[in-house]
Amino acid sequence: MVDPLARQKEPFSVTLEDGRVVRIRGILASDGRALEEFYGSVPVEELWDLDCNPRKLEVIRDWLEEGSSSETLHLLAEGDEGCLVGHCVVQHPPRGWKAHQGTIRVAVRPGWRWQGLAGALIERMIRLSLHAGLDLLVAELTPGQVAARSAFSRQGFHPRATLARFVRDAEGRDLDLLVLTREIREQEYFAAD
Repeated sequence: MVDPLARQKEPFSVTLEDGRVVRIRGILASDGRALEEFYGSVPVEELWDLDCNPRKLEVIRDWLEEGSSSETLHLLAEGDEGCLVGHCVVQHPPRGWKAHQGTIRVAVRPGWRWQGLAGALIERMIRLSLHAGLDLLVAELTPGQVAARSAFSRQGFHPRATLARFVRDAEGRDLDLLVLTREIREQEYFAAD
């Protein structure tokens, strides 16, 4: 049987607004050092949450061991000479009352932002998520993640809730958590694929 995600996982190129070309592809077991270097370039205040901090080697190790699986989907963007410039991940439980939804996160290297890369990653991840059987994507952001919020909004995500002082950053400061969602099952991507 052919994997229904296989065609969506094939690498492809995107030309950004400034003319640079990036290659978007799935995660490989050999991406460890590149992911470490990439997340070393992302400002610490933009790292997601402390139990999934991609600067922790065990998080990257887990990602590489699982690859894109039934519970996690990854897309990486490569710029010049194979340097990672973007990462998008959707994590979703295989069972239970939230099995129809996935939590989506996107990170773009400073210097490659505001050029349409986050939007390209999110758009392809929506397609992958549909093929994986998801109905809803949820993005959780802090108020300081302006670029990510803009990218999600341009891809049709809408504010669902703001939870005051709900998360704590690495310095121990309480921050609001903004929850954005997008219903994706209503899309007709399957007919176009």
